[in-house]
Amino acid sequence: MKIVTLALLLSLAAPIAQPQSRPDLLKPEKPWETTLYVTGGPAIAYKDYVYFSAGQPAYYYRKALNIFTAGVSVGKVLHYYGLPSHPRGQLEYVAEFEPLWLAHTPAQTTHLYQYGTYVTLGSPPNTNTNLVEIVPHNLQSGIAVTPLLVRYRFPEAKRVTPYIQLGGGLLFTFHDFPQPNSSVVNFTPQVDFGTHIRTRPQQAIVLGLNVEHISNAELGNINHGVNVSLIFRAGYTWWH
Repeated sequence: MKIVTLALLLSLAAPIAQPQSRPDLLKPEKPWETTLYVTGGPAIAYKDYVYFSAGQPAYYYRKALNIFTAGVSVGKVLHYYGLPSHPRGQLEYVAEFEPLWLAHTPAQTTHLYQYGTYVTLGSPPNTNTNLVEIVPHNLQSGIAVTPLLVRYRFPEAKRVTPYIQLGGGLLFTFHDFPQPNSSVVNFTPQVDFGTHIRTRPQQAIVLGLNVEHISNAELGNINHGVNVSLIFRAGYTWWH
């Protein structure tokens, strides 16, 4: 009888004596996320246009353009998939605010290409090598707001938690961007890939890549936006 009683007491006390599991970024006890970050990267599919006079061919040229930002993001876990012992991921809503947004155009000389006939990838455009465009140095600034981002975070593995997110926002510049007669307001649909590298139980380094499109959606007289920009991100995240 004493042996049975002792075994019963040990079985009841066993769950209390078990060690706690390690902190996991996927646990919903800390549903809020705050990140401070900086970004930078090139526009890889950007063209500017030149119109000489009515009835004359228009020309475009490929222009180097780099984008830099600094901002803060706030996220909230919407849904947690799986069990704490077997997590499968989580769905999160994220909003971003970038009070510092810069677009830098270095001084450059580039050839003009005739505009008007669609050129398939890999075929040479109709070019006149005597036509060149001298592009001066230019720096534009603005403010970016991305109020709608939906992120899916995969389960953590060895302190690394990858994620993918989709969304869009607004870019407000102090001058027409990307060129005169376009617009000071642009839309920024994007898809982002990144990962959190946990440094402490509720803190992590974040590294990512944003693939972004910038367009004014015909708000201006012309809509020659930035088709694709690759923006690299680095920051630090706190869960609370």
